[in-house]
Amino acid sequence: MKTQTQLLLACVAACCVAGTATAAIDLPIEPRRAPVAQISATPAAPKFVAQVSDGTVRGVLNRWAHLNGMQEAVWHLGSDDIPVDREVAFVGDFESSVRDLMATTTYTRLPARACLHSNGVLRVIPRSRFCSQP
Repeated sequence: MKTQTQLLLACVAACCVAGTATAAIDLPIEPRRAPVAQISATPAAPKFVAQVSDGTVRGVLNRWAHLNGMQEAVWHLGSDDIPVDREVAFVGDFESSVRDLMATTTYTRLPARACLHSNGVLRVIPRSRFCSQP
């Protein structure tokens, strides 16, 4: 029995000899089966939770940064901050949880953006600025 590669090469050679540029290739292809993932009956517990005891968004980010082995967030919003008035759980890694938390500030009086730099520094800036700006 010929392999798929041998059949493909034979077909390409036949097309070149016949002088045609197109041809239908009928290769015997065995279906590939992906491994079956085990699905847990209970959902994963959120790792990052904004708690009322954190007080503010800055407090949440500082606690999360410590949990992730980083220094406190560098806050470029002056002394202003956004209070946390209820517990909110975020599912995902540190970066996606920070991004989701900051998205909650979009329609507040202080829309903010978090910038996670390669040196491990987390900066919080006004949403109107870009992370690349100093």
